[in-house]
Amino acid sequence: MMSNIDKRMTENSTEVPTGAKLVWRLEQYVKEASGGNWVPASGISYVVWEGGGKTPDSPQEGPPEPVSDRIETTGEDGRIILYKTDHGYPSVSFIENQVYLNLNSPDELGSDGDDDGGGMTPPDESGGMMRALFSREEESRLDIPTGPILRLLEVPEQSDTEWGMLAGYWGYNQQNKQPEYGLNIDCNDARGFVNSNKMGPVEVEKRMSVQSDQQFTMILKQVVSLGGDIRNLIEVGPEEFEGYDNWVAEIRNCVTETQPRGNISYTIHNADGSIAGKAVTGANGEIKL
Repeated sequence: MMSNIDKRMTENSTEVPTGAKLVWRLEQYVKEASGGNWVPASGISYVVWEGGGKTPDSPQEGPPEPVSDRIETTGEDGRIILYKTDHGYPSVSFIENQVYLNLNSPDELGSDGDDDGGGMTPPDESGGMMRALFSREEESRLDIPTGPILRLLEVPEQSDTEWGMLAGYWGYNQQNKQPEYGLNIDCNDARGFVNSNKMGPVEVEKRMSVQSDQQFTMILKQVVSLGGDIRNLIEVGPEEFEGYDNWVAEIRNCVTETQPRGNISYTIHNADGSIAGKAVTGANGEIKL
C-alpha cells in the first residue's frame, strides 16, 4: 500500500521561503525482550513531490509534481531531507509501505482508517500519482502489507526555523469527510504534518522559600500527541474539577507523547527583572538556572 504524507502550515503562518530545509525521520517499531522500541528505518523507498496544499483545509492547487525521476531510499539514520520549492510545499510517497503519523504504540493501529487507507491520500489521488510516476496503470486500493510498522516524525532541531514547530496533524473526519487538524487526530486517519511559524513568548518562573545558590535544570518538552481535545479542558478551568491540581491532572492525562526540544532560545531574568543571561536548550531540552 502506498502512503502519501505532506506538509502544510496553519492559516496564520507566514509564507515559508523557497529553499527552506525540512527534516523528517522515518522510524520502525522493533520488538525486544523488554518490550518494544522505535529505531531509525533504513532501506525504505520513497518519492518526493512538490506543489501540495498550503493549509489543512486547502485543496491542491494542481496535481503535485515529482521533484525528480529518482526513487530515494532512507539511510541508516532514517532521515528524509526536503525543501520548499517555487512550486509549493513538499510531500513524500512511500511506494511500498504504509507509514503512520501520530503513532505512539502498535496497539493504536486499528481498522477505523482502513476504509480510506489510514495515512494515505484519497484513492483517486494515489492512483493518479502512481501513474504519473511510473506511466502505467496501478490499482488505487491495495491490500495492506504485512511489513514493518513505520511512523514518520519531524526533526525541528535539524530543520530551518522558517518551518516553525508542529501544531498538529491533518486528516479527514470519518463522519463528514472534511479535513481537520489537531494533535489528537487518529493515527489511522492522519495524512500530513501541520506546522505554525507564528511564535510568542512563554514565561516560566522558579520560586524558592529560602535563598539558594543551587543550579536547577528544567526540561523543555513539546507535546506532539494528545488523547483528547485539550482545548475544552483549558477553557472550562479548574472550577469544574474541584481544584487546580485535579484540573492539571486531567490535562496531563490527555498528553500521550512528548519530545524533548533542543535548540530553543531562552532568556534568564533575575528576581528584579534584570537579564542574567541568554542561552538555547540542550539536546535533551535542558534549561539551566
